Amino acid sequence: MSAASSDIEKQDAELVNQAIRTLKSGNGLAAKELLLQVIKNAPSPEDYVYQCEDDNSLSIKFWGPSEFMHYRTWQNQKESLGKTVTWIPSAYPRAFYYLGFISLEQGDPLRAIEYLDKGAMLEPTNPQFTLEKGQAYVKMGDFQTGLNLYGQVTEMSAHVSGDDLAVALRGKGLVLIERGELELAESAFRESLRYDPESPVAANELVYIAHLRQSGDKTKMQLRITEGIDPPCMNCGKHLESSQVYNLEGRMTYLCEECHGILSKK
Repeated sequence: MSAASSDIEKQDAELVNQAIRTLKSGNGLAAKELLLQVIKNAPSPEDYVYQCEDDNSLSIKFWGPSEFMHYRTWQNQKESLGKTVTWIPSAYPRAFYYLGFISLEQGDPLRAIEYLDKGAMLEPTNPQFTLEKGQAYVKMGDFQTGLNLYGQVTEMSAHVSGDDLAVALRGKGLVLIERGELELAESAFRESLRYDPESPVAANELVYIAHLRQSGDKTKMQLRITEGIDPPCMNCGKHLESSQVYNLEGRMTYLCEECHGILSKK
C-alpha cells in the first residue's frame, strides 16, 4: 500500500466514524451520504490489504476496541504468535456494513444485501456481514436463508467472539419461533445465554416460548408485550405498553419508541 493511499484510507476511516456518530444521532440520510463518499475510494477485493506483518509485529484493520481486545485475547490463548498487534482503523468494510445497515432500516433489504456482500468480499472473516444479511433475508420473509446464514456463525475464532455467537443464536431462535419450531428455538436461546448470560432478549423469548406452549397464541414480535410478557425497555428500564425489536450495533434489542432514537447517545 502506497503512502498516499494509506493517508486517504485513514481520512476515510475518520469519515466512517463521523457517519456512525451521525447515524446514532438519528440522521440516517446524512450518514449515508458520508458513507457513499467513502466507498468511492474503496479498492477492489484483490487490492485490499486487511493486515500486514513483519518479524515482530502484526497490523490489522479492526472495527473497534472490542474486536481488537478479542483478537488479542484469542491470540494469547490460542495462537501464541508472539507478535505485537497494532490496531489500524478500518474504513471500507465498515462503510459497506453501515450502508447495508441503513438500507435495511430504510426498508430496502435487497440493497442492504448488495452492500453487505461488497463488504464481505473485502473482509470475509468478519461475521457482522453474515449476521446482518440474515436479518435482511428474514425481513424479506425468506426464513430458511436467514436461518442458514445465522447457522454459519457457530464457532469462536480469532475473528468471531462470544458476542457474535450469541447474536447468531438469538437470530436463529427468532426465526425458529416464526417457523413454529419451539423446541429448537428454546435450545438456541438457552445456548445463547452461555455467551451472553444477561441478555434480556433471550430471557424474554424463553418466556414467550412458554407462553406459546400454554396458549398457542402466536403474535407478531412487536406485539408480544400486549400478551402479558412485558420486557423492560433496555434504555429507560420502564415496562412497555408497546415495543419493537431493533437491530442496534449488531444486537436485537427491545426499545420503547421514545428511547429508540436516543439509546446510542447514552
